[in-house]
Amino acid sequence: MDIEDIGPDAVTYCETGIAADHMYRMSAYFIQTRAPALPAQMMVHRVLHALLHHTCRRLKSWRPDMIQPEEGYRMRCVDARRLFGLESSNDNRAIARALDPLRDTGLFDHLFLVHDNRWLAWRFRDETLSMLLADNRYALLDASILPKLTSILGYRIHTFVALARRMRKPMFAFDLDLLSEGLAQSDQPWSKLSARVLRALQTCCAHHDLRAFVLLRETGSRRGIDHIEVRLVRAGSQWSKDRLAKIDLEVRRVFFVGGDGHEMFRPAEIGSVIDRRRSAKADKTGRTA
Repeated sequence: MDIEDIGPDAVTYCETGIAADHMYRMSAYFIQTRAPALPAQMMVHRVLHALLHHTCRRLKSWRPDMIQPEEGYRMRCVDARRLFGLESSNDNRAIARALDPLRDTGLFDHLFLVHDNRWLAWRFRDETLSMLLADNRYALLDASILPKLTSILGYRIHTFVALARRMRKPMFAFDLDLLSEGLAQSDQPWSKLSARVLRALQTCCAHHDLRAFVLLRETGSRRGIDHIEVRLVRAGSQWSKDRLAKIDLEVRRVFFVGGDGHEMFRPAEIGSVIDRRRSAKADKTGRTA
């Protein structure tokens, strides 16, 4: 049979009990400690997420003590490209260039291309998989958004949003140093990062039907804006207006981000913006949110 029709023996077809095929998992520990140290190459992040998604979909459950098959996993490169939105490129060289940096992270027992560079073969180290699936706090990630992410910052925001969006009062916060760590040019000011951060938030808001209030703080750890807090609003979230509008003296500016764009306003205006946005949402849906 043609190799496009049947996979190599090392492909494991034992499907997970998690019903939605586009979902996969990453622990808060990995997001906060290991992901920022990944090489500053977009394809590294794309391939890692594709491999983790494929692995999660082949596990019987997502417990940290799950045992992997010794032979690992295999996936067609075209399926990986399709997952992160580069199916039309018909070229696996970019994937190949990402493998050495990924191997150097120490996350894998093995990772290479096989069958004329048309298949990926890999196995996460057992310690890596346990760390990725740690169940004390984790992000439930949606692979269907991956083709829409256009930067490393987009992948980071995607994981932050996934970590928070199912909370009763969804929010996350980070120092700007953490966000820029591992980028080609670290220590970038907010003015250099803002367009990519807001674009990524807009993408996540559109995909998950969220609205976001982004609080920009100056705390003195670096010059200018150095701390970001994002408060997410979704159907069923339990923000009161007072809690959502609560602002401290370190907040310099606030953005509202929705699926259709963003606006900047002064901190003192947040209450009126919440009212206006809730009214607009009610007009569209017939209910407040």
